[in-house]
Parts: sequence; C-alpha cells; structure tokens
Amino acid sequence: MRSSERRGFTLIELLVVIAIIAVLIALLLPAVQSAREAARRAQCVNNLKQLGLGLHNYHSAINTFPPGVGYTEVANNPPYWGQWSGQAMMLSYLEQQPLFASCNFSQRVDNGGGTNTGANTTVNLAFVGMFMCPSDGNAGRVSGNRNSYFFSEGTTSLTPSTVAYDTTGLFTFQKSYGIQNVSDGTSNTIAASEGLVSNATNTLKRGQTIMNVGEPTYFDVFSTVPIGQSPPGATLTSALAMCVQGAQLQGGKGNQWANGDTNYTMFNTIIPPNSKQYQFGACKSGGGGVDDAEYVVASSNHPGGVNCLFADGSVRYIKDSIAWQVYWQLGTKEGGEVVSSDSY
Repeated sequence: MRSSERRGFTLIELLVVIAIIAVLIALLLPAVQSAREAARRAQCVNNLKQLGLGLHNYHSAINTFPPGVGYTEVANNPPYWGQWSGQAMMLSYLEQQPLFASCNFSQRVDNGGGTNTGANTTVNLAFVGMFMCPSDGNAGRVSGNRNSYFFSEGTTSLTPSTVAYDTTGLFTFQKSYGIQNVSDGTSNTIAASEGLVSNATNTLKRGQTIMNVGEPTYFDVFSTVPIGQSPPGATLTSALAMCVQGAQLQGGKGNQWANGDTNYTMFNTIIPPNSKQYQFGACKSGGGGVDDAEYVVASSNHPGGVNCLFADGSVRYIKDSIAWQVYWQLGTKEGGEVVSSDSY
C-alpha cells in the first residue's frame, strides 16, 4: 500500500509567480492610469466647452463678453480688492442661477473683511465643480472657491486696478469686448485656458504662475515698451530675468473664482504653458502689495500641454513646445497675424 504524496510550490516556483504578477502589474498600471487621465482630460475639455457656451449665451444677451474684472465701489476699501470676476457675472448663463442670485453685486466680493465675511459669504464659500479641472491634485485638497479656468488678457500684463485698460486679449479690467472686436477671427483667438491651483504659500505641483514688473502698470510684450512705472528699458527678457533672480514670491493662484484678479481668474499668453524654469506660485519685482500679480502662466497636469478655449467656443490642446511668437499671436484678438493650425 503506497502512501499518498502531497506536493506544494517550491520557493523558486513561488518567486516566479510573484515576478510574473509584478510584471503584469507594471504593464497594466500605466495603461489604467493613462485611461483615467484621458477621462479627466475629457472632463476638463467639457468644462471649458460649458464655459464657452456660457460666454456665447452671455454675448447673445448683452452683445459683449463679460469684463475680465468688474469694479464695485465701496467706501473705505482698497481700490483693487474685492472686484467681481467675469466668472461670477456669467453664473446665470452656466446653470448657476441660485448662486448668481446670492451675489450682492452692490458690495465687494470680500466686503473688505476677508473672503468669508460680509454680504457675499455664500459666494465666497461656494465650490463650483465646472470651475475645477479634475486632473488638478489640489482640486479637493484646498478650501474655498477655487478656480482652474482663467480668461485671457492676451500679451498684456495688468495689475489690479479701477481703471479700464485695453488689452491685446479678449478680457481686461473694467471693460468688455465683443465678437466685433475680434478681427483676427474667433477661431484664432484664445479666450481662456487652465491653470493649476496653488496653495496659500509659494508652492505649486508643476510650473510657474505669476510675475510682476512695476507698480500698477501695463506691459505689452509686442511693443516691449513698458508703460507707467515699469523699470526703464524693460523688455520681456529682462522682466523674466528679474523674476529668476528671486525677490518676492507669492502663492494663491486660482484661490478665488468670484474675486476678479489677474492671479485668481485671468492669465496672459506671454510665457508658454507649463514653463518649468519658474517653480513658484508667484513672483514680483514691484514694490506694491503682495497680490500685484502680472504674468500668469497656463499650466496643467495633463501630459505635454493645456486645454485652451477659443473665442468661437472650440477647445484645442496647446502643447508646451509651442513657439513663443505663435502663442503670442493666438492671444491677440486684433493683431492682424495669420496663424496656421499646423504651427501649434
């Protein structure tokens, strides 16, 4: 009578099985992550398309797009704080009528007493999902009314101001532009793009956000001639060099969608997307307030570029490698340039 034998895995066989499983995971995980990022990017595109639809519905009713920032005069408040953003002014065209009704436009957004006090507390605490890119890791990790989508000033940089400025882009302070102002063609003019939300200090997950050159001023890189109080003889190259050298750093990009500001709700097409040489939330070389932000860079966690909403309502992917000159041309509404789609 023979005894039955029990046979198990040898150590070598077990290690081989573990190695095979590890290889399969290594092969499948990037594919899963890529599929998830593709879904997040598609949602980001959808958010921008909704924003574009809202802009055109607003334009149909008002005959202009909203101003990038609208000013509300309140006594004993700084002249450049608490101004309403274009996003806030078009809430009713984004299926956000209840939130729009809660906005007290006769008062500043922060009412001079901080972002969570006064007449607009509800607005300052409101999280609007379509204003957040799902690929941004800070979307659910920071409090307040965060914002991922920024209206374009074109190749012009602005500090907060109560003065109406002309910009080369589609949005500015205290002034509105319409389709009639877009002689370059709505399909050739960027209306908005995305930007990574910064925390309240000086850190960002990727890229750079803001630089300031001078106090309240207007800087058009096409002319390379600074206006107002910009440093004498400043050019784009020297302006960037000043920020690289250090000085003052600031965070807070995209921290408030309702409070209109270059830092919070507007960007410019001066520095190409995701420029990696600028690693801080903000940088300024002027001598004014810490929020006098000037150059805001489009940025994202999508691989190789950012989604951009154009004035015709279409959304296209702009690569990080786009030529600076082409990026500038896409930012202007009436620069007279001819831009081929092959160039980006």
